[in-house]
Amino acid sequence: MEFLARNVAEAVDPPHPEHTNMATLAPDDISTFLATAKKTHYYTLFDIALFTRMRRGELLALTWANIDLDMATISVTQMLHRLSNGQYVIRQPKSSKSRRQVDLPPTLALLLRQYEAEQELEKNLSG
Repeated sequence: MEFLARNVAEAVDPPHPEHTNMATLAPDDISTFLATAKKTHYYTLFDIALFTRMRRGELLALTWANIDLDMATISVTQMLHRLSNGQYVIRQPKSSKSRRQVDLPPTLALLLRQYEAEQELEKNLSG
């Protein structure tokens, strides 16, 4: 049975997790970043990321069905997840708190309307 007379784990100092500060952009850096991003196809995605604070997997799983431009909201109902074998799948968010409505600033709603119109034009031109 080899019972111990005391708890030997009490003699050990447990490791403490290291808290790291998240690197964020300063307000001046945001405008510089967006001005540079405007030259790419990813500008709208970056704009949504900066002004909604959505997670990368949530952004990459967005579809037009998740976006209500009349109400200026995005419904977060799914996310892109990478499996251990390297494949990607769309899943529901892990927690009920992650499923949420995100309000869009008016300027972002307008940008998304323009982006949707551009996508529709490209779709019609490509047949």
